[in-house]
Amino acid sequence: MKVLLTWLGGTDLRCAAGTAPGLGPLASGVTEYGFDKIVILNNYPPKESTHYVPWLKTHTDATIQLKKAKDLPNPVDYGQIYINAIAAIDDIKDQHSSDDYDLTLHLSPGTPQMQAIWILIAKTHAPKATLIQSSTEQGVSKVEVPFDITADFIGEFFRE
Repeated sequence: MKVLLTWLGGTDLRCAAGTAPGLGPLASGVTEYGFDKIVILNNYPPKESTHYVPWLKTHTDATIQLKKAKDLPNPVDYGQIYINAIAAIDDIKDQHSSDDYDLTLHLSPGTPQMQAIWILIAKTHAPKATLIQSSTEQGVSKVEVPFDITADFIGEFFRE
């Protein structure tokens, strides 16, 4: 089973509402790679985001879950972004055996802080995850991060 985990971004919402051109980063990744399950972390109020899943459903046959981020009033709070992302990955792990799914993390939707946390998680908590990115200019592509992160760095990062 191919599982995509991502944040919902403002560009995604505007594209779904028809106020921005194209599909947006999230839907671009979905249509390019074809996932079985999509888990979207969402920190937007329901009135701004409920239209997104029905719109995305017109572009994929995947099961889609829009998951409300907990305790994240600020989309640049590294600690809360990390906590929500880890909880979502742990939920996916609880639902599947390790051989039962391939996890992909989409870097492009969301804030730069959300992107940074995905990279940290991919290098520590979910080292088998594939990273993807998307842009209007370059399309959708896999991301290779050419370094490792030690546990000492992670601990120091969150102490500060």
